[in-house]
Amino acid sequence: MNIEVGGFFSWKEGIHMDEQVISFCTDYFFHYLLIHSPMVRLCIAEHLSGLELKTVDVINSERYPSHKDGKKYVLDITLKDHLGNLYNIEMQNGYISAAELARFQIYTMSMIDLQIQEGVQYQDMRKVHSLIIYTGNPIRNFEHLWHEVELIDGKYEKELYNGLIVMSFLQTKKMEEVSMELARSDFYQLMRLFEQEDNHKEEQTSEVAKEAVELYDRFISLEEYIYYKAIQRDRLWAESKIGEGTRKGFEQGLEKGLEQGIEQGIEKGIEQGKREENLKRACQLVKKKYKVDNLEWLKTCTSQQLDYLFDMIIDDINYDEFKKMICHYNQ
Repeated sequence: MNIEVGGFFSWKEGIHMDEQVISFCTDYFFHYLLIHSPMVRLCIAEHLSGLELKTVDVINSERYPSHKDGKKYVLDITLKDHLGNLYNIEMQNGYISAAELARFQIYTMSMIDLQIQEGVQYQDMRKVHSLIIYTGNPIRNFEHLWHEVELIDGKYEKELYNGLIVMSFLQTKKMEEVSMELARSDFYQLMRLFEQEDNHKEEQTSEVAKEAVELYDRFISLEEYIYYKAIQRDRLWAESKIGEGTRKGFEQGLEKGLEQGIEQGIEKGIEQGKREENLKRACQLVKKKYKVDNLEWLKTCTSQQLDYLFDMIIDDINYDEFKKMICHYNQ
């Protein structure tokens, strides 16, 4: 029996998760692919922009603040070409809800804010291209392979002159719409790899697709792959435990509430239960990645710092820098 979990893993019943191969379409591998393949980055950026580009670099090692509360938004993959155009590229396996659609727009608009922070004048703003590669069932009212969304005059269907934002959705379950001519292009041969899980096992004719497959083979043989699997396992574990943690917190809060007031006690107990679960997972992840045992400093972290830790844990930075960033976050 084949079992699918969250669009990330598939395995046969009775086999332990550690023995499974991570999906070609997972956001973990896609993240790895864009970081390690200038050829893939260039292929995607040229398709989105329609321009002939020299270089396309990854710039999303930073977190960009938004809103007055200082909450950080983490872009999936943010690219910048040699002309200054920005690209937000995301692999989406799960169902796209109204909340997800809102998030896509917020992430895209945050890259306009990034240019402002860098001192770019309004008249010099560069266009932002956002691409969501979606492997699930088609989005409501989006029935085709490729949908491109820009600011337009809804009444007269006129595009806004010099519009700064273009959001594109590629729905892999509609790949049959690709014409024979387009199917031979590097971009669509690359995208076809994400249509079906076994497509990458076929012989590839595009150099871009070949490199993607080679990087996948390299990825699943690396220690980094084992680490990514552990992260995903922790995701699934957290989803299964969140109800238990909330229940324990509720019980603790209820007990305290008998003495201090039920409403206040329940709220405090739930928060404490969640924090204890987060602290436990944080210690396990940091120890696994950095091979350190003395993690007493984590016990002093706030809930916000622990949340930030889960964002930062996948970044390629040394332990001292990582610890410093966590300890100084929101201070």
